[in-house]
Order: sequence, then structure tokens, then C-alpha cells
Amino acid sequence: MLVKLISLVALAATSVAAVATPTVRAPAVSLNPPPSTVNGRELFEPQLEARALTNAERLARGLSLNPPRRRSSPAARSVPSGTVCNLHGYLEVREGSNVLGFLAKVWNNFGEYGAITGDASNRLKVTIDTCGDRINILAELCLPLCWWHHWFSSSSSDLSSGSFNYGYIGGTTQTPALSPPVSGPNSFTAATKIPKTFESAIYRYNAATKEITPQWINTDSAQPATYFGISQDVLVFVGDKTAFTNALGPTKWISVFFVPA
Repeated sequence: MLVKLISLVALAATSVAAVATPTVRAPAVSLNPPPSTVNGRELFEPQLEARALTNAERLARGLSLNPPRRRSSPAARSVPSGTVCNLHGYLEVREGSNVLGFLAKVWNNFGEYGAITGDASNRLKVTIDTCGDRINILAELCLPLCWWHHWFSSSSSDLSSGSFNYGYIGGTTQTPALSPPVSGPNSFTAATKIPKTFESAIYRYNAATKEITPQWINTDSAQPATYFGISQDVLVFVGDKTAFTNALGPTKWISVFFVPA
């Protein structure tokens, strides 16, 4: 199925066990399925790459024109006239006060983000829409382009205290703000053929500090505590840091900041 929107989203999954106990020795479970499951990533990337082309480039390749971009007017969105909603820049990753680098514009074999780079040419350039309480993050002209998304190798699509349930960052389509997990095309499923659910507009942007924080929505519409981390070179989000570390091993608990281009 053709992916019609290119951006950053949150994806949830269901597969392994859910509740960690203090006696579990890390790593007790695998962050990802076996490498042998990777077989379909190429079905997702070319669709995304084609979306990055200009109309002139598409015509040169015999493709149809890009569909018109729909932009909500400031009045319709109840923002002051002249307000700039879309900001362009990069995602800086910090562990406490220590800057680790920037999120790189590459997926791993499972269609997940997590690589950190200090090379300016390898940074993932994004657009964030700041005129709403919950924002989407749009990846710009990188290969592959994608939504910021998450998914769980867990027993459910919910985060909670006492559970090591978690999500990844990858690519899929857009969902409404405050939406529970939904089904649809995504990079992890394209790579593995394992169906997963996802969310997109789950981020808040602090204009003063420029920090971007996640807020996962559970299947019952509850809003659990949500934290960013890096585990096994994969960017994850979790609801319980201790339970996750007990089950999956050492994890860097990080913050994400927007750096204007």
C-alpha cells in the first residue's frame, strides 16, 4: 500500500512478554525479532523516496505529479495572523547535560531510527508544526523519509508502571492528535511482515527550551508517563525505566531538543 504522508510518528507493537520483575537479569528479552524476519524493507523505502522528489524529478522518471499539499489556514487553526507554524531543523539528543549528537537520517534493518551522528551532513532534517498542543514531526528529504513512529515488542500497545512495554522510532502514516494506536503501513511491518499499530501526533514542543517530549496514548485513551531512551542502538520510548532496564539491559535515558536549521 502506498504511503501517502511522509512524517514522523509513534508505532506500537504486540509480540513478547509484558511485565518485568526485579529478579529479571538483563537482557531477558530481545528488543527486536530475529534478523531472519527482515525481508520486505525494500517495499517501503522506494515509496518514501519517490515522495521526496520534486514534480520536475517525478516527471523525468515517468511518475505522476505530487498531490497538492493541504495547509490549514491560521484562522482555521485559531492562531494569530502571521504566526509561523512550521519550523525546520534537527533533533539533538542529550543524556542529562551531555550532548550525544543528532538523530541520523538512517534506519536499521528493521526500519527503526536510533543512530546518533556528529556529522552535519548525516543529520535528519525535520519540520515540526508548532501550532497545536500535540505536534507531528516531518522528516525532510532524507533517505528514507518517514514519520516519527513507535512500536512495541510487548504484550499490548499500552505503557504502564511495572511493565517493560516499549516502542521504536520508524516510519508510517499520520494519525490524529490524542488517537489511540491504529493500524496502517509502517517501516517495521514492511521490513518484517509483522503487523504493528502506531500513533503520530504525540509530541509536545516547548518553545522556550526547544525540548520535544513524547506522550503515548494507551488503547483506553489514558496518557501514561512516557520516556525516551536508547537501547541496543535503537531509539525507544517506555513507560517504566526500571522495568525496561531490568528486562532489556543498560539504557541511556535521553532528552530530545529541536535545533533550528
